[in-house]
Amino acid sequence: APAHYKLGVNDVVVVDGDAKLAESGVRAGSTLTTGQALKNLVKFTGESVETVLPLLTSNPARLIGMDHRKGSIAPGKDADLVVLDQELNVKATYVAGVKVYAGEM
Repeated sequence: APAHYKLGVNDVVVVDGDAKLAESGVRAGSTLTTGQALKNLVKFTGESVETVLPLLTSNPARLIGMDHRKGSIAPGKDADLVVLDQELNVKATYVAGVKVYAGEM
């Protein structure tokens, strides 16, 4: 079933993960999650998680000038972490080292 949202003043309809402006049908954005993006990168490139992970972590942090605090695990960084299982499903998330989400383990 279609889901209806607001994007600023625009009405957006999402059908099967495809977000379009309700009035014109023009693409309104993406509903792709970072978790699904990681799965796609591994599947479509055949590369390991370790190889593609910087594309979703350290590279974006560097692009926004936050790599001194985010994007990798190192002393003095924020300790915002995601724990994944073997199938790359999110099992837990941590913000500033504090668990804020715990899925089924």
